[in-house]
Amino acid sequence: MAKQEAKVRKRAVVETAAPVSDASTEGPVPVGEPHPSQESRLAQYYGIVVVALVVFAILFYLGKRNEVQRLWFPEELSEYTGADDKPILIAILGTVFDVTKGADHYGPGGGYSHFAGRDASAAFVTGDFSPAGLTDDVSGLAPSQVAGVAQWRQFYVERYKQVGVLAGRYYDDRGEATAALRSVEAALEEAAHEDARRKEEEKQYPACNSRWSQAAGGEVWCDKGFPRQFFSGSEHLGTRCACVQAQDLDRPDLRQYASCEKYDNRCKTS
Repeated sequence: MAKQEAKVRKRAVVETAAPVSDASTEGPVPVGEPHPSQESRLAQYYGIVVVALVVFAILFYLGKRNEVQRLWFPEELSEYTGADDKPILIAILGTVFDVTKGADHYGPGGGYSHFAGRDASAAFVTGDFSPAGLTDDVSGLAPSQVAGVAQWRQFYVERYKQVGVLAGRYYDDRGEATAALRSVEAALEEAAHEDARRKEEEKQYPACNSRWSQAAGGEVWCDKGFPRQFFSGSEHLGTRCACVQAQDLDRPDLRQYASCEKYDNRCKTS
């Protein structure tokens, strides 16, 4: 058996193997899969990054472990889209899953059929399903978005059967992790640092209360402190309204709302 498994790495064996759906071992297909573009918005809330780091630790371990994994090549993966009664496979960050039990979603005519037979990791958080957007390259994404992709991978780990890894960007033709996979790990570490900084900033500068109506426009206010536009040191965390104490009002990363006096605790935003 050990000798037979060792041959899986060889191309000849790879081309003859076929995935087996686990539809008989799991529960019914969920009513609907979460939409990747909706998930991308959730990824901007950095609470997911801790989970994502754990997910990646598993992912990276799988890329380096000594156990033999089924190795897929892009040209053969592209054949498994559910056409001609074949199983349906997708890949994310180089890990291949059999999603045949979700054929209503991933099979021909399904809402997520564009993910079948390929690794389109970036599209899970960008929502760009054009030919250019359906790419496995996440190097241009913000760290928080990379964390979102890792969270999507965990979604498939929990719901579907992993059937191997894909040779190419994240695994080489021996099934070993590549520099691109290590870059994903670095991006997740950066996302974790950003999350820690955000939490510390929220302790120091709590979020403002806010409301908006068509008649009155927007308004922010603080029960304690004074509303200020707070500019985070990270380009990915952006700007938000923060409640600031009097001794901190002159900090360079804070800006007074144009509609407010220095010590007003309620400001119009529109």
